[in-house]
Amino acid sequence: MKDNAFSILQKLGKTFMLPIALLPIAGLMLGIGASYPNLAINFGLPGEGSLLFKFFTVLNDCGNIVFSNLALFFAVAAALGFANKAKEVAALSAVVAYFLMYAAMTSVIANFRDIEVLNQTSGLITSYLGFNNTMNLSVFGGVVVGLVAAYLHNRFY
Repeated sequence: MKDNAFSILQKLGKTFMLPIALLPIAGLMLGIGASYPNLAINFGLPGEGSLLFKFFTVLNDCGNIVFSNLALFFAVAAALGFANKAKEVAALSAVVAYFLMYAAMTSVIANFRDIEVLNQTSGLITSYLGFNNTMNLSVFGGVVVGLVAAYLHNRFY
């Protein structure tokens, strides 16, 4: 029992290494790109509209997209790490399950809840990945969806 729980936790830790490996380069791009406007002001570098400013804006946007979609990367990594066979199918299943989760959550909120009351009382309603009036479950939601997709993949593939 103890060895089984330890092996599952060890497998989970190895699984998380894939999306965590993205963070350093994304953080560098985000940090360097976001700091350029201050550098331009303080050191007299070319400002808004210049080619250098646009380049650093692209760096900022590229770093930001990794952090914005981190939950999706964790969903794919969890499915890849826990799938026994055909890991690519499990990864695609995790992506589909991730989008289905948000589509279902958006539909449930729209059809069964009063969005204005829910947003005023909780403040959790947001727009995410093109879904308006949904809840962003962040990395936790991605991990849960990835683990469920891997379980279903292993059971029925």
